[in-house]
Amino acid sequence: MDIFRPTNITIWENFHFTTKTIIKDLFTVRNPRGRKKIDQYNEMTTLLQGFITRRQYSNEPFKPFGSGWSWTGVNTSEGGVMLDTSSNKNKGLNLIMDLEPGSVSNQYTGDPKFLVMCQCGAGVRKLNKYLEGTKRSLKTSGASDGQTIVGAMSTGTHGSNPIEGAIHNYVVGMHIITGPGVADQCWVERKSYPVVSSAFLNSLNLSLAQLKQDDDLFNSALVNIGGLGVLHAVLLETVEIYQLRLIRQKFPYDDKLVKLMTTLDAQAFGFPDYQGEPLSHLQVVFNPYKFDVTNKTGEAIVTYGYKLPSYSSLSGKKSSWFQKLLMMLGFKYYKFKNFISRLISDLSNDLVRFLAKLDDTMPELIPDTVEAVLKLSYKTGVQQGVLGDLFTGEGPPSALAGSTMFVGVNDIEKVLEIFQRRTPKASPEFSGIYSLRFVKSSSATLGGNYFGNVTCAIEADGILNDRTKRYYANIWNDLRTQNIPFRFHLGKLNDLDQQKFSAMYGPSKTVWLNSQNALLNPSMKSLLMNDTLRGWGLV
Repeated sequence: MDIFRPTNITIWENFHFTTKTIIKDLFTVRNPRGRKKIDQYNEMTTLLQGFITRRQYSNEPFKPFGSGWSWTGVNTSEGGVMLDTSSNKNKGLNLIMDLEPGSVSNQYTGDPKFLVMCQCGAGVRKLNKYLEGTKRSLKTSGASDGQTIVGAMSTGTHGSNPIEGAIHNYVVGMHIITGPGVADQCWVERKSYPVVSSAFLNSLNLSLAQLKQDDDLFNSALVNIGGLGVLHAVLLETVEIYQLRLIRQKFPYDDKLVKLMTTLDAQAFGFPDYQGEPLSHLQVVFNPYKFDVTNKTGEAIVTYGYKLPSYSSLSGKKSSWFQKLLMMLGFKYYKFKNFISRLISDLSNDLVRFLAKLDDTMPELIPDTVEAVLKLSYKTGVQQGVLGDLFTGEGPPSALAGSTMFVGVNDIEKVLEIFQRRTPKASPEFSGIYSLRFVKSSSATLGGNYFGNVTCAIEADGILNDRTKRYYANIWNDLRTQNIPFRFHLGKLNDLDQQKFSAMYGPSKTVWLNSQNALLNPSMKSLLMNDTLRGWGLV
């Protein structure tokens, strides 16, 4: 059985069609068959180190990647080899394991039954299904579930949860391969939050010397953007399964809404259908041409949500008559959905290309186009379910632009003024929407959710063309000119170079580089580097 399978692909394009890279080859990978999961995992560690040895011998740079969702080139390897760890084209590195008794340190303050170890290629969708089957849940999710868990963590993927934060907020340990030798691997966790025992290390064939309990090292590895080694697995803290109630309504853009966005005081705002529960979801969406920041007129679409008090008291999901019919005929429903998704993918991208052409040739229609798309994509109403029901990414890939800027909540109005001033209704520049997501901050060294207790992630997603790129460049420049502190989602479009990265991340960049030097020797660092990381000065 071929563990690593070459595909002879020499041009790789990401999920959103924003990067196209000439490579030497793309390999898919699968775990060895049989035996216990932990035995498969340990053998895979050895095989990955053998793969690294061959890359060193051939002097070929390489880059492991997940589902390829990043808009930037962080997951590429120009002229080198790419390793697809996801299950998109092969079985992938998708093991999910609960910890054995005795694997947890006596110093660990959490509940061991909620610890789950996930191999790097495990998709968020698969993980949701696994946890749901064991009456557990991720603490929170990004807006979609198409990414791998390590890919999502490594670029700072976030959702809209002001209580739990982003995906990297609930990672508590990592197994990192740092080279081809047996000793070139380690388990990394916080010194301030020890989790695993020596028995756990033994189960991974690691010695106590390979346990690195270091807060700076751990925080750097959370949003590592592929530059700190090969992350073979992460250890997650999950929670008891819960259902979320999401309500989406339109509200006027006024002082009351601004106060909600800057204080997150849901009680004072007075949401309908709200009994004082802590908000587990808050997102505010604007049509750039349907509100006025300065005069506080127009409207916003607000999605707010909270955990329901009991999962067991609610009815479970039921199969539709169509699902039952497919099962009777011997078809698996998810395979049928994937087939339909592939069938309509060309149609979807044709629509995106049509809108891009319309944007280029008839910019006066941009406001009407945005309003039409908003009505289709953000319908008001109520949803209820577990994370795997509510946050899905089953649609086909599409050529859309995406950029996210993280800011402090007190700067929201100033940022929105910049965004809107650069695309006046009389001369529209941006064919897209503004989505403000509120995320608990974290200690991740390069994390975007960095400002205060809760950070505002302002997404400006729209049609991918030169007009949008020009619009992005203008607002990024304005943010810097007005000295508004912000950070980028490093998996989405940005204008970073070495100087801008240093200015944006300051001492955090130094901490990250020190961690890189602590983990990787020059040879391994050279193998994992690509043009994006070099351009940011992360080498």
